[in-house]
This record gives sequence, C-alpha cells and structure tokens, in this order.
Amino acid sequence: MEKKKKKFDCMEMKRKGAEKLHMVISGMTLDEELSFWKQGTDELRVRQDEIRKSRRVVQRVLDDGGPEHQAIQFP
Repeated sequence: MEKKKKKFDCMEMKRKGAEKLHMVISGMTLDEELSFWKQGTDELRVRQDEIRKSRRVVQRVLDDGGPEHQAIQFP
C-alpha cells in the first residue's frame, strides 16, 4: 500500500518553526532571551486587544439592527 503525500504536515511545520526559533535565540544571553519573549508577549496582547475591540464594535452593530444602520470597523 502506497503512502499518501500529505497536503499539510503539522509535524513538519512544528519542526521548522522550532528550528527557526532555535536559530534566533541560540546566541542570546538569558536577559536577551527573556526580553525577546516579553516583547513577543506584549505584541500579542496588543493584537488581542485590537481583535476584542473590533468584535465589540461588530456586536454593537448587530445589537442595533444590523450593518445597514452603522459602518462596521475592522482592524
């Protein structure tokens, strides 16, 4: 029985991501690595806040009778 070629291999993607991350942080000091992770976390939180705000705008529009009454804002 022949093995099918996968269109998407999540394990391959995981390995490539881990290799890329290793290359980025391998030469860092502990303080540099902690700063790297803190910056990434801060950026993620900003993006999450923006998404939450846009969802609230959409929900308000839906609560007020639909998009024909107000413009929907997306980030």
